[in-house]
Amino acid sequence: MSRTNRGTEGKDNIVKFQPPRARQSGSRPAPRRPKRRTFAGDMRKLGRTLSLRARWLFRGASAVTNRRLPLVAGIAALLVVSLAVVWLMTNKNAVEVYTAETKLGCLPINLGLTAESLTETVRLQLVTEYGTNVRIEDKIALTPVHASKDKLVTPDYITSGLRKNITFLIEATELVLNGKPMALLQNDALTDEALERVKAKFMLESDNVKIVECEFVEADKLTRVKRYVAPDQVISADLAFAKLSASGNAEETYTVKRGDSQWLIANRLGMPLTELQRLNGLTDASVLSVGQELVVVTEKPVLSVRTLEEVIQVSVINKEIEYRENPNELKSYSAVIREGRDGSRESVTRVVRVNGYETGERIDMGERVVEEPVTEIIEVGTREE
Repeated sequence: MSRTNRGTEGKDNIVKFQPPRARQSGSRPAPRRPKRRTFAGDMRKLGRTLSLRARWLFRGASAVTNRRLPLVAGIAALLVVSLAVVWLMTNKNAVEVYTAETKLGCLPINLGLTAESLTETVRLQLVTEYGTNVRIEDKIALTPVHASKDKLVTPDYITSGLRKNITFLIEATELVLNGKPMALLQNDALTDEALERVKAKFMLESDNVKIVECEFVEADKLTRVKRYVAPDQVISADLAFAKLSASGNAEETYTVKRGDSQWLIANRLGMPLTELQRLNGLTDASVLSVGQELVVVTEKPVLSVRTLEEVIQVSVINKEIEYRENPNELKSYSAVIREGRDGSRESVTRVVRVNGYETGERIDMGERVVEEPVTEIIEVGTREE
């Protein structure tokens, strides 16, 4: 290729230099108005500057480019990690709940729950379950954290976990007899249930027997004490009933009353006749006297029950028969003009028993007529044939 041809190649791409216009004499350049800075303009300027810097970094030989790329990538990665750490530290969307050293889960922070509100919620649930006051021993703590959505749990999940992991005490009721602890129950309701079952053993009513009063003989020595204990230290109402109704044999003195016999006394006290005779040196032929004191053996439970019964006895009031003479009828004539009917009366006696056995105390409450008798009228003839 000739030099001439090389000089003509790219002729159209050459920009010709044009000298500036000659300024007219006596004329002054018009003053330029300063540009007003705006945020958008500054951003565009910053963008252009960064673009020029990027071009400068990546221009030149490939070797230079390869040396600079790891540095740029490392700086960018460090910047991204730093921004992520700052964002995680400042953007806390949950609270982590734990007690002692047990982590239970994360709750959304926008629920506004606090350690105090969670503690009270759990306490009220336990009060409902145990039927008595509850004191929570462990402290519940909440720590703000950032958590993903799949890590968030519900308040019910947290309260269920707290009930399984926290330490708490319940206000139990302890029955004390003569200063000796007898039974420790969960609450007053279960204590009442156990005591009523002990009484129910001896409250046997029927058509003619009505229980007026029922109380413990040791009522003035039986007290209740409240104290906080762990839930596993209390016993059930069934076990308390078994302990309070347990009995053992005890020797007592019995005073013979009118109408008593060896068999009646043994049967009344629930002891064998041979045992009564052995303890008192009696034989079948021995005669008892009123006021005589005998040694007897009875079953004495931990709690003795005294009952006052009303025994109702119904007796018949026989009807009267009235005969009316009729002179117009033969002596063989007889007719019932009005049917009669027997009446009835009730007599009430109050009987005192201890553990089902009579103590000998009887109170006559009198009697009343339940139904008046009706006189029967019979007409008979008096005429001779």
